[in-house]
Formats: sequence, C-alpha cells, structure tokens
Amino acid sequence: MSQDTHTNTRPGRTSGLGACAIRTDEPAVSLCTRCDAPTGWTARRVLGQGVAICSSCHRELGGARLVPWEDSTEDSVVASFLKTLFAALRSPRIFSIAYTRAASPLPAVAFGAVCMGLFPTLSVIYLLATGDSLDIALVELFDTAGVSTTPTTRRLSALIAPSARVPFVYACHACTLWLATRVLGARMRIRDAARLLGYPYAAYVFVLVPPVFGIPLGFTIGSILFFNGLIGALLMDTDLTPGRSLGAVMLFALGAAILQMV
Repeated sequence: MSQDTHTNTRPGRTSGLGACAIRTDEPAVSLCTRCDAPTGWTARRVLGQGVAICSSCHRELGGARLVPWEDSTEDSVVASFLKTLFAALRSPRIFSIAYTRAASPLPAVAFGAVCMGLFPTLSVIYLLATGDSLDIALVELFDTAGVSTTPTTRRLSALIAPSARVPFVYACHACTLWLATRVLGARMRIRDAARLLGYPYAAYVFVLVPPVFGIPLGFTIGSILFFNGLIGALLMDTDLTPGRSLGAVMLFALGAAILQMV
C-alpha cells in the first residue's frame, strides 16, 4: 500500500473509516500501512512523513518496550522515574519512537508535572542553603508588593511556589502546543498535546545547573533538550513533516514566552 492511502487523514478529523480496530471506542483516523487495520489516534504510531502503523504492528516490529514510568513490572516508582528521565535526556529525538506509551495521557502528564515541580524546588533548596541571593530577592519582591513577611514565611513561599504553579503552567503549555499544531495542520486534542509535553519536561532537571560566568548554562542545555524531545514527539505522534514540526515548536516557544511575560 502506498503512503498516499492515508496521509490525507489527520488526527481528530472525521474520516469515515469506522471504529479503531484496537480501541473500538474511538473513530479511526487512518489505515495501518502494514496490516490495513483502521487505526484511531491513540493506537496510531507515525513513523515520520505521514507513514503510520497501528500499535500492534509497532510492537511486532520491535517497539514493544514500555516507557519505564508506565511499566508496572518496575521495582519502584523512583527507579522507573530515574530510568525514564535518563532515557528521555539521552536520546530526546528518538525517545517517542523507542518506547510505547499508554493511550491515556495521565502517566505522561504525571511525569511532566513531577519534573516541573521537583527540580525547581530542589534548585530553590540549593539557593537557600548556599547563599543570601534568593533571600534578598524575596525581600525585594515582598517589599514591592507591600507585604510584610518573616524570613520563614518567605522561604516557605519560595519552596511552595514551583509546585503550586505546575497545574496552571502545564495547562497553558498544553493549550499553546495544541494551538501551534493546529496552525501547522495537525488535528489533535488538548489532552494529546498535554501527553506530548510530558516526557520532554525531563529537561527541567537542568535547572539544577547553576550559571557559569553569568551564562545560564542549565537553562540553555535544558531548552535544547526539551525542544528536541518535543520535535521527536510531534514527528512520532502526528503526521507533521520535520519542517512543520519545527515550526510548531517555534510557535509554541513564542507563545510560552509571551505567557511567561504576562
């Protein structure tokens, strides 16, 4: 079967192909190029340039490894988290191809949320323990707001803030990515955008790297790895071309920067 058989059908668009052969509660959006099975969005594995196979064929072709974070046979949550973190950082562009993920977005979202909350909190702990720069910045911030606080209150607020803002920031990022992909031609749901973001958020670990000679080295490395991981996820889970995937990521980065300033 040629590639043209199903590249005209994008995720989320009514296709008339009936129900997904794997997840019968979802409509099919394409045909598997290997077995011709009608395949829904969550059971679809895109191998780049719109060539898609179903999750069953993906497993048969060697894509059966579950993301460690989603593998119930792992010894502990900590071990599965660290294995997933290492895998996502070691090969961010191919992580989405090398591992099979659950249809539900919840595991990926949970992993991303943990990264967004844990590593910035550890960074705050380090700054509070090694110097007065953060304390001085907090005093200036609260004084500007006209709020009278104690040192303990300021430190607690600094520790709580990273985790407290995770749900809002994650939701904003998911909506921004969803909008960016729609502009570039992909049709996905916001929940799918949230899932795509989850594992690339492993790059948050680099907030632990302090600036070197005033250069935000950790932020720079983390940003590169995050965007590489997100491009890989878009290439795997959508039928966007590499150029359009890069464009979607650039639009996402622009939208995220605007939200950060607001």
